[in-house]
Amino acid sequence: MSSQKNAIEIPQDVAITLMLETWRLWQAIGKLEAQFNTIAIRYPIKKMKDALESSGCKFIDLTGQSYDTGMAVDIITTEEDSLIKSGDIIIKEMVSPIILWNNMLLRHGQVVLAKGITDDKGLDNEQTL
Repeated sequence: MSSQKNAIEIPQDVAITLMLETWRLWQAIGKLEAQFNTIAIRYPIKKMKDALESSGCKFIDLTGQSYDTGMAVDIITTEEDSLIKSGDIIIKEMVSPIILWNNMLLRHGQVVLAKGITDDKGLDNEQTL
């Protein structure tokens, strides 16, 4: 009896869609958990996520990190935020994660950035009174 696992080939775009939507479900269920009893749907979503990860899929969520131009992300929009120091740019939200397969980039993430605001005189929000 062979010890090799049977492999099923599916198109790469289908695999990426399954990975992306599994991540989105996992993120959404985390937000709903405080409002509803989500155990019935949380378990199968976790199983899907775990199965993908154990097969070589990695989801990278950069929410809250400083933005760098070399990151594997596409910017959806940039918003000004008075709570952020002028000149700083952070990743406010990951609309979709960076997806790796066996450490190979499959898909860039999509992000919403937040940047510190400056007033009309070029002073940052910490220098104004």
